[in-house]
Amino acid sequence: MAGRRIDEPVEAGLLEPGGNQGAAGSRHWQVHGIGSARSARELPEYRTLQIDTMGADEAGRLAVNHKLGGLIDQCLAYGAQQGYVNLSFIIGSRGLSCHGRELSLVSEELQKLHAQDRPEYVWLTQTGFRPSGIYPQIYGEYYHGILLIRTI
Repeated sequence: MAGRRIDEPVEAGLLEPGGNQGAAGSRHWQVHGIGSARSARELPEYRTLQIDTMGADEAGRLAVNHKLGGLIDQCLAYGAQQGYVNLSFIIGSRGLSCHGRELSLVSEELQKLHAQDRPEYVWLTQTGFRPSGIYPQIYGEYYHGILLIRTI
């Protein structure tokens, strides 16, 4: 269900609807940001704008850091304009307290979740994203996905 991905450099600061209609009425669109486009999708049934792929180009590697502040602001403005109430993003558990092991109850994991070596997680939580769910082992054995949500 992921949107079309674009990796070539583009002009910064453009939101461009994509033509892809996803399952359950979700609409995919591209966020043209810092260095390359990022895939996101609208999930009207959940009143949510979900960022599927996000990162600043740093020497050919995607990095999630403070350079993406303007991009997140654009997503928030677009989401508010469209009537969405949540902006969501899933980050891998690498460098977080739940990585590399079996999970206990998700509610307990969320309460004690913290970064051990993950400055981008710290930055995202400082900008208003909150851990709201865990997808166990979606990236491999004991490599979990952390659902981060920010209210628009």
